[in-house]
Amino acid sequence: MAFEFLAENLKTLQTAVDETCQTCDRDPKKVFVLPVTKRQPLEKLQALYDLGERQFAENRVQEMLDKAEQLPSDLTWHLIGPLQSNKVRQALKFAKYIHSVDSAKLLNRIERIAGEDAKKVKVFLQVNITEEEQKSGFSKDAVEAVVKNSLSFENIEIIGLMAMGRSGASAEETKATFCELRELRDSLQLINSKITELSMGMSGDYKLAIQEGSTYIRVGSLLLGDREY
Repeated sequence: MAFEFLAENLKTLQTAVDETCQTCDRDPKKVFVLPVTKRQPLEKLQALYDLGERQFAENRVQEMLDKAEQLPSDLTWHLIGPLQSNKVRQALKFAKYIHSVDSAKLLNRIERIAGEDAKKVKVFLQVNITEEEQKSGFSKDAVEAVVKNSLSFENIEIIGLMAMGRSGASAEETKATFCELRELRDSLQLINSKITELSMGMSGDYKLAIQEGSTYIRVGSLLLGDREY
């Protein structure tokens, strides 16, 4: 088949995940490798599908829609990039998971539109754990109130938290960031026991994220190679 390297990349990545889990006494079955298909051609995604992958992540709503309409219907799509309020209805056409809910206003809008369109969606609250001005996300102090206010939601299930490490940070700083998010997740479980997941770790820092409890690692170039457009 085309893109033969994908099978080898998948095998190499899964071996690395397994070995990392072994070093920190974690079950590798509880760490999900999420292929990030941003700016990758349909043919490469189809090749991954043929290898058994059934969940893909996209950064932009329109790119997700374009690809989802042309690929098999049994795929599960994750939106991991910024979501504008005016694109929520479009996103919910295919996205079953949204990792980038960064405001109470957006959360409420997703709940309303999901109800209108008879959709159920799982979401992660994006936390600006590093407190960087250029990053979106809830502050640590704001998350608890948001979780409490969402307990009555019927169309959204908040399942976890998402964050990114600081660009250029040392391994020690990145690990501390991921630890902080895990501790926040643990505290929120006292309010909502369904908040069990952590979406953290990418191609460059996924091993550190696994060591600190990540359940979804978002892997792009390490798995799929360079972006093609």
